[in-house]
Amino acid sequence: MSTRPRIKKILHTKCRPFRNPETALLRYACLFIVALTCSAIAAVDATAADEPVAPTVVVQSFVRAYNAHDLDAIAKLLTEDVQWHALDRDAVATKANNRSELLQQLAAYFQEYPNARSVLEQSIVSGPYVAVRERAFWKREGKTMSAASLAVYQTVNGRVARAWYYPAEKP
Repeated sequence: MSTRPRIKKILHTKCRPFRNPETALLRYACLFIVALTCSAIAAVDATAADEPVAPTVVVQSFVRAYNAHDLDAIAKLLTEDVQWHALDRDAVATKANNRSELLQQLAAYFQEYPNARSVLEQSIVSGPYVAVRERAFWKREGKTMSAASLAVYQTVNGRVARAWYYPAEKP
């Protein structure tokens, strides 16, 4: 049997729905609608990616990454020139001046306190600033320790750009 009759036989048996012009037109119309719907969904997803991220979402995501000790996730939530400040009475100490410095400090902290975690107890938003009452937990000599303090995070383009930590309350 030559090639041409085999192709006709395959088309006749395997592609039976396409022999009827109305069925073929209906199938093409359905495929067109599916393709159009997929294009619309892709356009909505692309637009959503360009929308600004709410500052509270950024800070909550940062705390989740912190609790997971996930330095890669933390890095994605920080600006390259992030600044981390500690306030104590009349002094402000800059603990980190960029992402790399902060990640090195957090890596050392997570190594020293592998059970360190934090909970946001309260938050107030004002523009790109999120003020929080944050409670930290860690273990020291087998005993769970806890301290709460105030912090203010400044977000820029969906990332933490600056943070100011106030002294922790006395336990």
